[in-house]
Amino acid sequence: MQSPCRVDIAAQIVEKVTDVPVAEGVRVRASAILALLDAREFDAAIEQA
Repeated sequence: MQSPCRVDIAAQIVEKVTDVPVAEGVRVRASAILALLDAREFDAAIEQA
C-alpha cells in the first residue's frame, strides 16, 4: 500500500511510548490517537509542583 502523503510528527515532551493503537498504512481521522505515552513521570512532576 502506497500512502498518498507522508506526515512527520514530533513531540514537545519526552516520554516512553506505551502503545501504538493504529497499524502502519491504516487511514486515520484527524483526531485519532497515534501513540499512548507513559505519564508516570509527568504526573509525578505535577504532584511536586
